[in-house]
Amino acid sequence: MNIIFSFISNVEYVGLIITIISLISQISLKWNKTKALWTIGVIFAYTLESVYVKDANKQMLIYVVTIIVIYKIILVGNPINILFSTVIAMVLISIMTQLLKVTTITFLSIFSISVAEIMVKIVTQTILWIVIGLLYWYILKNYASEMKKIPLRYIFVFMIVLAAECFSITFLGEFVLKALDYERAWIAELAYVLMGLGVFVQLGLLIALYFSRNTYRTQQALATKYLEEQVAHYQYLSEREQNTKRFRHDFKSHMAMAKQLYEEGKREEFEAYFHKMTEQIAAIGNRVTVNNDIADAIINRYYDEAALAGITMEVEGHFPGECYVSAYDLCTVLSNLLSNAIDAEKEAGGKTIYCGVRYDETQILIVVKNDYVNPIKRTDNRFVSTKGDLRHQGFGIANINEVVRKNNGHIFYDTADARFVVRLSLCNMKQNS
Repeated sequence: MNIIFSFISNVEYVGLIITIISLISQISLKWNKTKALWTIGVIFAYTLESVYVKDANKQMLIYVVTIIVIYKIILVGNPINILFSTVIAMVLISIMTQLLKVTTITFLSIFSISVAEIMVKIVTQTILWIVIGLLYWYILKNYASEMKKIPLRYIFVFMIVLAAECFSITFLGEFVLKALDYERAWIAELAYVLMGLGVFVQLGLLIALYFSRNTYRTQQALATKYLEEQVAHYQYLSEREQNTKRFRHDFKSHMAMAKQLYEEGKREEFEAYFHKMTEQIAAIGNRVTVNNDIADAIINRYYDEAALAGITMEVEGHFPGECYVSAYDLCTVLSNLLSNAIDAEKEAGGKTIYCGVRYDETQILIVVKNDYVNPIKRTDNRFVSTKGDLRHQGFGIANINEVVRKNNGHIFYDTADARFVVRLSLCNMKQNS
């Protein structure tokens, strides 16, 4: 019975560690039935060893080897990141277990309830799983990308703070509280619980402060990008106006020259001259227009960038006359989609990017297609190329997802046949303005 309980406890502990590090580090799980059986087998072997091996140093060595083997079986990611995240996860679990244990004992002592130690442990572990599960669900739903973008230096600082707090909590719990022997010992136990909760509040505020600063920087960067797009658009309009005036000034002379060539029967010279005039007229206006000033500015900017790289950008459709999606959000979506598309097309050596815009009574539909060559993997609704720094990529997609969520839309990705396709919808109703 003890072996079975130890085995279940070990499975639970490993599960808690993997759950926590999957939230705070850039890892992915290689999970299938075979790997699950291998993992369970390794944990069971460790459980048997821990029963028969009594030497503490050997037990620690076996434990470390077991964790490494399990990671090799089911985890993929930066080893240093995983190491720091594992230490943080262990410290968090240790503190939470200690706090929940003392809380449970304090609660039972207040109501004069006496239970076996094994029941206290079961209740503690059950509550721990509920708490971790709720936190996992909440963070995954609201802050998954932010958690994974925390730099290693911050993780290292958190680890030091947690280690210090863990030492204090463990020392007080294991030695000071047990030495208390008076009628109102539960008061000290309650103070201990409140102190432990304060540790988590403190760490939560530190993480919230980081998120707040990171969100501010992201919004500031997007606002700067939006203003740059607006400035570029007005510069483009000014330049187009000057070109129009110059061409209008010379238009009569050009027409007279074309007429002379035609009357003299110089057909080839006439066609060449007329073709050149047509190119100048085309250069005066937008290369593309989708019936939206900010969208026109962004698309034309990336249209030119694509042309310089030898890539053709095909643009179809247009926005509705009344567009209630903010210019800020359109800038975020289009600039990120087209920038990513051009980068991927350059790497793939492709020649065509497609950008389509449609709309109906209630929504705007945007489609962008491009080729890609580097393998792509999906992590928490972010697509990340295996080329380059993992932390730096997928950020644009996260911003696009946020705009789609804010505008009550939907987004779909397709990576079949070496063609990356993004299809998204944005609700275009007045209350979203």
